[in-house]
Order: sequence, then structure tokens, then C-alpha cells
Amino acid sequence: MIDKKHYYFELDANRGTLNHQLTASEETFILELCHKYDLKILQSMDIRTQWSEQYWTFNSNDSTQNKSNAKAIILTKHGFPNLVAWVHDDTYFISANARLKERSDGKYLHSKRMKDVIRKFDKRIKYVISIGNLDPLNTQEWVSSSLVNLPKKIYESVTKNNELEGEYARVSLNGASLHLLLDKALANNEGVVRPSNITEEWKQLYTTLNYNKDKQQEGNLYATENLHKPFYILSKPLMTKGNDRVTVTKVKMRENSKHKLDILEVPVTYRTLEDCPLHDKFRPQLMMWAMHSEMEWKDSAYITPKWLVNNVIVDYGNHGKAQFDESTKTGFCSEGFTSDFEIMYTYLLDVD
Repeated sequence: MIDKKHYYFELDANRGTLNHQLTASEETFILELCHKYDLKILQSMDIRTQWSEQYWTFNSNDSTQNKSNAKAIILTKHGFPNLVAWVHDDTYFISANARLKERSDGKYLHSKRMKDVIRKFDKRIKYVISIGNLDPLNTQEWVSSSLVNLPKKIYESVTKNNELEGEYARVSLNGASLHLLLDKALANNEGVVRPSNITEEWKQLYTTLNYNKDKQQEGNLYATENLHKPFYILSKPLMTKGNDRVTVTKVKMRENSKHKLDILEVPVTYRTLEDCPLHDKFRPQLMMWAMHSEMEWKDSAYITPKWLVNNVIVDYGNHGKAQFDESTKTGFCSEGFTSDFEIMYTYLLDVD
């Protein structure tokens, strides 16, 4: 029997309940991983193979025919899925938010011997970190590091720089207009006759380019004013969608950086968002965000949310895109090395 107090990461009255009776081999395996990497048991989940006995998916809604089933155990430090481990047909498996193999399916390692799979995992993780990749066992890196796209996605959604720069780059002129402009710029031909329609096209284009640059500058200023002071990120791992747990992290964008966040307080996971002491501060902003987002979904032919957590965290699956609503100062994005380890983020600016 596993000591619930020491090995379970639970937040409610059902402390230590896995809804799955661990076998002797599973218990030995899980406890070894908890000891070695300072992890706790978060929950169990159903996983399946698809296509072949060697390709596992954590997505229980996958439409592909499933070949077999197993129970996997999610291990965590702060509420994020740092490791997923399971035993199937006397084989031990470990999966993490990192590329664990160069070939074949790189999201998990396996072996018939428990010590061998742990040894392979330990060696691989050290190598992954040594070449400058994310440490899947360091939860704070998942949020703050420039190695992940979260800080970049937040910055670009708030500034809309990608969208504006794309529009700026796609500006075009017809051949006759461009020819005259180049002739004037390069040949300095004062005698070139400029038809009024072409002159008007130049003026409109010049106005468009100036407007675009002004909007980029406004976006950068807005980001500086709002992202370089404390704000909150609400996080939800896709693989834990069977419950309403939400992790709250207080952060701010690092000074003179667009791609790195500083964590101001250790991430805290709550059974529901209502359990968070800041819920009353979050609630008005989140309600407006939910109403705005619902209108956005109704207008979308492709993106429909599968579910919500307290009308906050949105699951767009693999089709989601980062978005930010300036009127509520709230945004959404998702991030993960693979879709299995995807984390959904809702961030709230200007709360305090």
C-alpha cells in the first residue's frame, strides 16, 4: 500500500484515490520514479495503442481503431504532467514532454526490465538538457523558458506583430505602378509622366504602410506596459481534462525580453478555480472573456471548443491558435512538445 501522504498529489477529500488498483510491478515502478525524481502521483488515465502495438496515444477520443488498453500514472511536481509511466504485458514504459528517441516514436521509452528503462530515461534526459532543450522535470521551465513558445506566443498575441508584419510584407503594386516608382527612384527621370491613378495608388500604399508601422509600435508599447508588470497564467494539461484542476502562476515578462517570463511565485494547483484565493479578482475578467470567446466560436467555421473548465480554459485540440482580447485583457494559447503533453493556458493581464 502506497503512503498517500507522501506520494500523492491530491487536493480534495478523495486524497490518494487513483480509481485504479496498482499491481505489484506498477507500485514498485511508480515509487522508484517518485523517489528518484522527487515526484508525486497526480492521477491515473486510460491510454491506448493505435495503428500498432508499439504506438501509444493518451488521447482517448482518437478516432483511429484502438488495439489494446492500459492504465498510465501521471507523476507531477506542481500539477503539470512531468512524467507518465505504465506497465503493459510485463513491459515498463516512460513518457515525458521531450524527444526520448531519435528514431521511431520518440515520445516514450520501454524495456522488459524496470531498471533498464529508468536508466535509459535518465541518460536521455541528461543528454536532452545538455544540448539546450527543455528539462521536462522542471515545471517552471515549462512556463518561463525561452526554449518553449509560451512567452513568445503571449507576446505576439498581445502585440499582434506577426499579423501586422505579415500584412506589411504582403503589400504589393501592379507592374506599371512599380515600374514608374523604380524609374523615378533609380533613373531619377523627372520627365516621367505619372498618371493620377498611379499617384493615388502610391499615396494609399504609403498611408497603409505608415499605419501598419504605427500599429506595430503601439502594440510593442502596449506589451511593455502590460507584460512587464505582474500578470497571471491559468494552466490546464490536456491529459487531465477529466477534472477541473487549474494551476495558477504569477509571472511577468523579463525586462528587455520578448521570449522569456520570470516566475514571481511558485505555481499552485487548485482542485477548482473557485478554491484559488484570487478567484474573486479573476471572476469578472473571466466572465467577460468567456462571453467574448463564445461569440468568436460562433463565427468560426473550423474552431469549436470541446470543453471548458470553469468557463476559463479552452480545449481547441490541435487546431487551436493563440488569441488575445484587448477589451478584457485576457488571452489563450496552448503549448507542448507533443499533443499528448499539450498544456492549455489562459492569461489575465492587469489583475492587481
